[in-house]
Amino acid sequence: MKNLLLSQFMFLFGWLTAQTALPTATLELTLTTSGGTSNRSGISYNPNQQLYYSVNAGNSSYPIETFDGNGNLVASTSQGFDYRGAWWNPNTNQLEGNGYSSLGIWTQNLDANFFAIGSGTNTVPSTSGPDAQSCGDYDPIDDEILYYNAGIIYRHARSTNTVVSSVSVTGLPVATNNLNWNTIAYTGIPGAEAGLYDYVNKAFYFVNKTTGAFVATCQLPGTAPAADYLKMGFENEYLWLYNGVNQWQGYKVLEQCSASASVITESVCSSFSSPAGNIYTSTGTYYDTIPNSEGCDSIITINLSVNNTTALIQETSCDAFSSPAGNTYTSSGVYYDTIPNVVGCDSIIEIDLIIIPNNLDNTVTVTGSQLWANQLVAGYQWIDCDNDNQPLIGEVNQFLDPINSGNYAVEITADGCSVTSDCFFMDLTSLDENNNMSVKLYPNPVKNYLYIEHNLNEINYKVFDASGRVVIENGIDEKIDLINIDEGVYYIHFEANNIQFTEVFVVTK
Repeated sequence: MKNLLLSQFMFLFGWLTAQTALPTATLELTLTTSGGTSNRSGISYNPNQQLYYSVNAGNSSYPIETFDGNGNLVASTSQGFDYRGAWWNPNTNQLEGNGYSSLGIWTQNLDANFFAIGSGTNTVPSTSGPDAQSCGDYDPIDDEILYYNAGIIYRHARSTNTVVSSVSVTGLPVATNNLNWNTIAYTGIPGAEAGLYDYVNKAFYFVNKTTGAFVATCQLPGTAPAADYLKMGFENEYLWLYNGVNQWQGYKVLEQCSASASVITESVCSSFSSPAGNIYTSTGTYYDTIPNSEGCDSIITINLSVNNTTALIQETSCDAFSSPAGNTYTSSGVYYDTIPNVVGCDSIIEIDLIIIPNNLDNTVTVTGSQLWANQLVAGYQWIDCDNDNQPLIGEVNQFLDPINSGNYAVEITADGCSVTSDCFFMDLTSLDENNNMSVKLYPNPVKNYLYIEHNLNEINYKVFDASGRVVIENGIDEKIDLINIDEGVYYIHFEANNIQFTEVFVVTK
């Protein structure tokens, strides 16, 4: 649990703080060493205990020294490893470093006071940097070790100490001959992660570790040590230079500044332009980063609701369609309507429309006491025009035999379209008074033979098709052969007892 809380704290600290390069550096802290040689080669800082550690290149018996945060020497012992670079690994909370030539990576043991003791573990043995004298520094973000040699920055995986990538340094204001040739710093500044020391001009250069591009300069005092080889380290915002005698000098080249955080909750109709100039067009949580008054990051959380809505209507309609916005469309196609939604923003409606032409025949033929719809193959519903167009229950055939005098019409439906005929008046009383004949056609509809049942002495008839063309003339048979007659509506016109009347029948195949 303690490690988890520490990790969470370190994450929060890294998120809320940022480092910026200073244009000029000042000497702020010194560490006085004891014993060993002038080839102090690395320095590291334990932020949890506020302790500094110094290593000495050349021999495993040389001293590793522990200093408190005020620069006081508190412990010194044989280091047990021939160090070159040294660093504190915040991911493992351990003191580490790389060794001479192929000695690899070493993890130093600490006592209960977190002072260095003369033992440790060779965690990645038999590996090296780009040169036998290379002094590495650790990038905890990417878990990599940075090395520098002959104008090239090398990035090694911490777990294997093998090369991940390399890049040439470009854009420096001086030749690379001016640089400390075997030491590099990890600064922690995104985009300016690598630090190189110009021992001729006493300047510290910030470089992008990925592209190798020069980014900025921090000028040191002219009295700063001219460390051309070893004698350099970087920890706790300080560039550390060894004076070659007995002192590490810490020059402050960075400063911490606090990032700020804020929240914007915004509701818009279509789009939102963020403080950083980003355009957002959909609901979600976004993050902007802009400089705050201190020049550090201001991290803005944007809780955005975009209230334009969309909808899809797939519609099949007969002849025309009236859209939600009141537009009338009479042909098939894709249309777009815009109407206000419940919050007053646009509701954009896509209408995928299929228009079916209404070719239904709404004419009716009156034959004696029957009404016949002339449209074939459809749905039928006969209605009572005198009763507010109420449907006649059960009257769903193509023909209607009304039982009472009155006005009648038919609703015809087929292929998604509907039409209604005119109303027709049927005077059944008049028909009964003037016609005592009984004539019946069956079956109706008919396929092959139509039979005529009647109470007449003899019967004469003609058969017409729907266009009025005579297909049977002077018929007298009570059995009519329709085998060779096409499907359709036909009219049979009778003349008997000085009365003429017409009946309708339908031929189906």
